[in-house]
Amino acid sequence: MNAKSKQELIDRVKKLNEEENYEEVIKILSDEILEQINDYELYSEVAQSKCRLGRNDYELDGIKSINIKENAKANHYLGNFFIDSNPTLAEEYYKKAIKLDAHFVLAYQGLGILFQRLKQDNTAEEYYRKAISMDPNNPNISFAYIGLAEIYSDKEEYDEAEVYFKKAIKINPKDRSYAYNGIGNLYYAKEDLKNAIKYYNLSVKNDVCNSSPYYNTANIYFSQGKYVEAKNNYQRYIDLEKVKDFYYNNSISQIREISKILLSEDYEKIQKIVSKIQKTLEYEEDCITHFTSLSVAKALILEKSKFRLSEGAFLNDTSEGAALFEYLKYESPLSKKESHIDIIFVKKPFIGSFVSQNKHNDLTMWRMYGKEGKEEARGCAITMNKEVLIEEIKSELNINKTSTNERDFKFYRVAYKKENGQFFIPEQAEESIRNKNLNDYCNQLKLALEEFNKKTGSKDIQKDVEELLFEIAFLFKGIEYQYEHEVRLVQKGIGFDKKVDRDFEIPRVYIELSEILKSVKKITLGPKVERADEWGAALYYELQNNEIEAEIHISKQPFK
Repeated sequence: MNAKSKQELIDRVKKLNEEENYEEVIKILSDEILEQINDYELYSEVAQSKCRLGRNDYELDGIKSINIKENAKANHYLGNFFIDSNPTLAEEYYKKAIKLDAHFVLAYQGLGILFQRLKQDNTAEEYYRKAISMDPNNPNISFAYIGLAEIYSDKEEYDEAEVYFKKAIKINPKDRSYAYNGIGNLYYAKEDLKNAIKYYNLSVKNDVCNSSPYYNTANIYFSQGKYVEAKNNYQRYIDLEKVKDFYYNNSISQIREISKILLSEDYEKIQKIVSKIQKTLEYEEDCITHFTSLSVAKALILEKSKFRLSEGAFLNDTSEGAALFEYLKYESPLSKKESHIDIIFVKKPFIGSFVSQNKHNDLTMWRMYGKEGKEEARGCAITMNKEVLIEEIKSELNINKTSTNERDFKFYRVAYKKENGQFFIPEQAEESIRNKNLNDYCNQLKLALEEFNKKTGSKDIQKDVEELLFEIAFLFKGIEYQYEHEVRLVQKGIGFDKKVDRDFEIPRVYIELSEILKSVKKITLGPKVERADEWGAALYYELQNNEIEAEIHISKQPFK
């Protein structure tokens, strides 16, 4: 092929890419043609086409392009290729693109996306603004506007976020569906559900194959008790979404929950009371403290292991859950279904045990929970910022901060049962509204269960109700534990792999949440920890090395 013909081919495929006719580019630039002509521009153009089509086979095209001649476009698309699998390498490619062509605006946007995914929003914002300042009306940089909108949304500056979403819509109408869904999330965060639904509907109108607005709409309808509409939207999300992530699994779980509600009025009534009890017990302080062994602390802090929650069956105290069931006078009908000597296993939620932060150096806690092996007071207490920990868990599941998620991660106070049969929440006045409401709801639950048990329901419905009760059963304990001021995280484990630790005689079931490092505010070493200064130094400098400002305390409690 002579020089003129080659240039005509290059100009042709560039025009096709500008017209977003990517399939035609790939059809024209077959492997045979590419190898025959061996031109860097042609390889970079086919890399662009494959990338824009969402394909993952363009790495070699990019590499062949830069091997023939270094160029900004091929480096940029190699950055796109590695943005998830190797962020460090992606950054190198984007910066190489800018070095080769300081006006290659897409590389600045790519760096913005990269740093936003790495949770480095300040750096991301710099690159987004650089891209916008260079070519503010370029439709290909609409994600710079969307990225800024998401950053403002994360900072709860919702009005400013909406401005940038609308700028993205203006310069690139093809992003309307994505941006309208983002605006819907802003209104959801502001608890303006009417406008949230309005923008989710606009999102669907502009792209019926965008799955996100269906999921978000479903969550709103579920919260409003519009179960049929919610179920339809969850199902639409599942039909469209191919990635089996948290949202996908949560949609399946919600459809099952709705089916139970629609099948049984009793289940719906009990479910609503359980939700009221959970709301009443929500823990509202900023920090929580977890007592554990130094060996576990070493794994969590020095080795960056993920925090585990054990399935309810594996809690240390075999009486767990008994206080509520005793109050309710609840005897599982599942134990009677086959025979009086046979019960059916009912799965339980996954439980994390914490205490109020003011208990971080409590003698009783050191004796009961601050152990190393069986040796009391040789463990430690890790105090964490609750909201930072929740955001880390959500990040592990790739949950967007402003998405409509009715299964937020909540911490709950444990209520204790007095001798008169009433429950109370520590640090609440005995006659407080919360304590009154809690006992009212527990009484309503008792009456609802009595009505339910009078009926002959199917085994499945009885099992569903019992699983529902276990969502709150571990939030009630006997009076003898009242001074613990315990706080618990209760999770069904949706989105997490259920793991079985076979190293124990009886294998243990657990889920892994996330790393906790960023949430750590304070670590208190137990009063009987040997060489506490050395432990303190190791933990302090590891936190410092990770830019975590946390205090290390060494307990001097008179423990004998």
